[in-house]
Amino acid sequence: MKYLTNAQYEVIKCIDDYTKSYGYPPTYREIAILTNRVSVSTIYCHIQLLLKKEYITMQENSPRTIKIISDFDETHIKKLH
Repeated sequence: MKYLTNAQYEVIKCIDDYTKSYGYPPTYREIAILTNRVSVSTIYCHIQLLLKKEYITMQENSPRTIKIISDFDETHIKKLH
């Protein structure tokens, strides 16, 4: 299992909740607003890490194409000692 940071978990949970509510995934700006992040570039970095960890997939340069492809929950959050 590839662990998530708290921030990555917040982002993927936001994507999941938004998609379930609206039927399509949020934009990076919407994710930033919903997770109380100031920078869209921070969201971009989190998305890239979620792609690398194979929790999500998306089409390059296409809006609203994020899809969650791996189950996740609080047990996937990396615990700091």
